[in-house]
Amino acid sequence: MYDVREKISIQELYDATVKISDMKGGIASSMTIYYIGEILKELQDAFITDDEKCAEIVSVEWLCRNILEWKQMRCLQKEMKNDPKIYADLVGIVYKAEDDEPEDKEKCEVANAVYSAFDKARFCPAEKDGKVSYEVLKKWVEELKGLLIKQKQENLFGHLIGRLLAYSPIGADSYHPCEAVRKIIEEYDSDSLRSSYIVAEENKRGVHTVDAGKSELILHQRYLNNAEGLQAEYPKTAEIYFTLSEDYKREAEYERKRAEDEW
Repeated sequence: MYDVREKISIQELYDATVKISDMKGGIASSMTIYYIGEILKELQDAFITDDEKCAEIVSVEWLCRNILEWKQMRCLQKEMKNDPKIYADLVGIVYKAEDDEPEDKEKCEVANAVYSAFDKARFCPAEKDGKVSYEVLKKWVEELKGLLIKQKQENLFGHLIGRLLAYSPIGADSYHPCEAVRKIIEEYDSDSLRSSYIVAEENKRGVHTVDAGKSELILHQRYLNNAEGLQAEYPKTAEIYFTLSEDYKREAEYERKRAEDEW
């Protein structure tokens, strides 16, 4: 399909791609992965605003979930941001329900098979073009909560929401998170939400250079400034950033002392 894609219409490329039902065994080389990514990019560019076709492309993205990066799964992102049903379904597979048997080998195997894809899903619900509507986000959050209750997984609510809200865009006042997300945090604040948000925020840092605590001090000050900017109007959200600031302050001190000991 990659070789002939310029000779056929985008509709023909779409028709051929969505007929794929089994990607096993055909994803052996880096070039094949590249071809799949390029074909999907063309389809996403053409049909991302077509709700029906976008939903069909989701099925292809899901089949390719183990080889695609999250940023390449644009239709799945759109669907998850608009509707919590897919995300809740994944939660139902990956996590145990409150009344599950202690061990279920079959469920564990299915959970392991989809966990990597679930872990890739790092997004802010209701986000569109860098903006988040409070009303739309509130609806998404409430719908997710309702789905979790039906799945007997309500105990996961704070953890899941905190994990996702950490991927909020910046606010109009240049503080993180955006205003809509701050309002949700203030309303649904819990220990699990806060701790999950903090872990997700810290994980964004990724691999970094050890520099005797200098970079940690920069992060300490950045999070402190953010917390102070939010404190008056959004105290619970500010507390998250005060905690992040203190975490990096301690880490900076630890790295400084370690560097001194090595000398």
